[in-house]
Amino acid sequence: RSPYAYEDETDEVARTDTPLLEADVMLWKKRSRASLRRHSSVRSMAARELFDTEQSFVEGLEYLVQKYMRPLRQPLEATLIEAGLVDKIFYRIPEVLAHHQVLLANLSARIESWHKDTIIGDVLLAHFSKQSMIETYIGFVDNFQHAKAAITQARTKPSFEKYYNRCCRDHRNKLDLDSMLISPIQRVPRYELIIKQLLKHTPVYHADHERLLRAQKHVHHLATSINHHRQANEQAEQRLMEIEAIVDGLDDLVSVGRSFVRYDFVTVQSTDGPKQRCIFTFTDLLVLTSVKRRTLGRAGKILVGQSEYLDANRFQFLIKIALDDVEIAKDTLSILHETETAIEEVREDVKVLQKMSELANLLRSANRDLLTNPDLTTVVMTVMTSSGAETVPVEFNSAEKRAVWESSFREAKNALANSRSDSSQCLLKSIVAHQTRPGLHFCAASVVPGKRSDSTPFVAVVSLDGGEPSIESAAGIGNAAVTAVCTVSPPSKAMSRKRRANRLDTRFKQEQLIVDLPSGSADSSSSEDESFFGGTATSTVWIGNEDGEVFVLNSTERVRTRPRERLARLGLPVDAIAAISNCVFVSVSKGADVRILAFRPNNENGWDLDHPTPLPVDFYEPIRSITVAGKKLVVASGASLVLLNPNTNQIERSLSLLPSASTPAVVHVSPPPPCPGSTATSSTSSITSLASSLAPAKTPPEAVLQHIVVAGSTIFVASARSSTVHVVDAFTLERVSHFSISSTVLIQLAAREDIIREHKMGCLRISSLVVADNLLWIGTSAGYIMHTPFVLARTHPQPTLTVCAVGHAGPCRLLLPIPLGPPARRKGRGSLSVPMMQSGQTMVLSCGEGLDESSGKTQDGSLDTVNHLLFWKTG
Repeated sequence: RSPYAYEDETDEVARTDTPLLEADVMLWKKRSRASLRRHSSVRSMAARELFDTEQSFVEGLEYLVQKYMRPLRQPLEATLIEAGLVDKIFYRIPEVLAHHQVLLANLSARIESWHKDTIIGDVLLAHFSKQSMIETYIGFVDNFQHAKAAITQARTKPSFEKYYNRCCRDHRNKLDLDSMLISPIQRVPRYELIIKQLLKHTPVYHADHERLLRAQKHVHHLATSINHHRQANEQAEQRLMEIEAIVDGLDDLVSVGRSFVRYDFVTVQSTDGPKQRCIFTFTDLLVLTSVKRRTLGRAGKILVGQSEYLDANRFQFLIKIALDDVEIAKDTLSILHETETAIEEVREDVKVLQKMSELANLLRSANRDLLTNPDLTTVVMTVMTSSGAETVPVEFNSAEKRAVWESSFREAKNALANSRSDSSQCLLKSIVAHQTRPGLHFCAASVVPGKRSDSTPFVAVVSLDGGEPSIESAAGIGNAAVTAVCTVSPPSKAMSRKRRANRLDTRFKQEQLIVDLPSGSADSSSSEDESFFGGTATSTVWIGNEDGEVFVLNSTERVRTRPRERLARLGLPVDAIAAISNCVFVSVSKGADVRILAFRPNNENGWDLDHPTPLPVDFYEPIRSITVAGKKLVVASGASLVLLNPNTNQIERSLSLLPSASTPAVVHVSPPPPCPGSTATSSTSSITSLASSLAPAKTPPEAVLQHIVVAGSTIFVASARSSTVHVVDAFTLERVSHFSISSTVLIQLAAREDIIREHKMGCLRISSLVVADNLLWIGTSAGYIMHTPFVLARTHPQPTLTVCAVGHAGPCRLLLPIPLGPPARRKGRGSLSVPMMQSGQTMVLSCGEGLDESSGKTQDGSLDTVNHLLFWKTG
């Protein structure tokens, strides 16, 4: 049964033998005929009012569905508002309408044949005792605040605002969407009033009286549950705001779906000794704070429903830790349960041996030893940070508090994983890129911060101005094919030696262990984070090509009009570009000569493009991809994966993923001589030397690692001509698992012609990998685009892959996640996944040839070779 259903088994049998009921029956029978006719007439009018108001209520719900929900989900109106917002606004509305359409039909049958003995209570009882109806109403109430927020967000778009006002004018009562959405909540108390009126004018000996009484109790219980849920939702948000106010330095705490679980005062063992800390546990987050006694006379912020101890202390924010980044490193909960069982046995022994004082004293001593065991009061957590896995032992005041916290933590982590197992996607828009010349394919893309009032980003040559994707410009750059694109944050300003030493000391403090975090205020966001979107400095876009040229553009410049003086000529074709720690790394190669060059800032707050520094590591295989994992660089060279420390320029770990890579693709060598001179010619001559004659055998093309994407502490890797995704730990560089997409693609091709199926399966490969909104997106050479929750992809040997309804007729060339709107500023310290949680909504861009539906129906054969851009919205 539903937890919200009213239990009325005791009312199943009418108790007509009670003295009070007998008295009521006697009074009703002594009424005059005129009085009984008046009561019968009023009862008939109340029943008619119930039917009329129910009919008006159902018409209002039908207007919501027919004029708002269904048109907004049609292709012609789908661009007015995202599908995710439509689902939030009209959540459970179709189910509520279906229940009340059934009720209206049953009421109509009774009203049409109405007479004084007609029974209507059974119809109301069947409706309000239905478990599905009760759960539908509770779900609608829980989502009501999210629906109002979604309406406010949607009305910021001028196109939807125009549609919204038109629908309001068309409504017969000129009601807006907010007024119509609240009608199901307002309807329940109206039922209670009408049933009360029916009971007042229905004789107690009438066959309908007992049914109306039971229906009244069900309606009253439903109304009470709705009020309780509304108050609980409001209190949950208010509690988050109060916690945010009571903890100094804590912000951005209020979030959709987040609620407060508990708080605990613990002791953290640091290198300086034990430190008092407080852990605030939420459904998706842990917040660690320092604790200090408040000074007398300072007004305290009282947290509703919590201990007065919170008001007597001052809390300073230290770090946010996402539940995804935390695991219990040492499972001592079972030891605690065994100890509790042992303590109970000791207590029983004490009762039996009360007269044996010596034995009882020994048993009590053992009891004290068990209670003071530090293994029972300490939880050892493994937290993933940008520097790797860190062990944090946290000691609670008692074993009981430790057990309650650990149980709450495990429940919250399981609930978070279950909430992410369901994923949905919708096609926001498709664009035909007629501006590109025939024969040209998409090969690289990057999100470029714009200088607009709404902080809308650019995507290569695609503009997202006003929220509607469109192609703004298409222009050539250089005389060779573009091979790499990277958006780079502006370099830090030049500083004196003393300031540089202070900055290094500050960075050292930022990288210290969690257990050693000071109790002072948390550091603010770095200048690099602030300047990328909307800061004072300007970000740049680095574009490399096969001629060895690297063009550096400001994010506000157009390709056609930009000056050509910011250009680095390297002499070797560019393979990949990545930026980290105020440095840009560019990999170049030709034959066996493979290098990584480091570009650093100059004294003019720009980049020194004339004097790149080659890293003191010799690679024998071309580097097809470079990406950032925490504070390290992940380099794909041949069939090997290399973890490179950009501060020391040393290789920390390497991994040969495929069996064909029999020898490592990289060895340590002594640093080459510095680049003489300041001209491009001398720089070029220095980076095209030192090819080793001891290079290992070349990796076969099908084994070369091509695609790398990092999600938290996990790396997803795919080779150039493979349909397998390898899962690697980002810090230990150990292979965790792998899975293939072949079976999923084969199922999609089952209905296609044999020649098409054999061709696409014969050359099937993974063509792109990205992670967005907790989903791993995979582009394929067959044109199919699929995704799976990256939590499943990380742990499951064969995760469920969801194929998008629309794909490309040709290969999917690349995928790119695009943040919608300005990202949240990184404030304070956080674990590895906290920036992903604060990044906001994300859209995914797919680039490839042609457009193809999963059903096999192509859109237009003449456009199969034309570049198409597909924009996907997840929710």
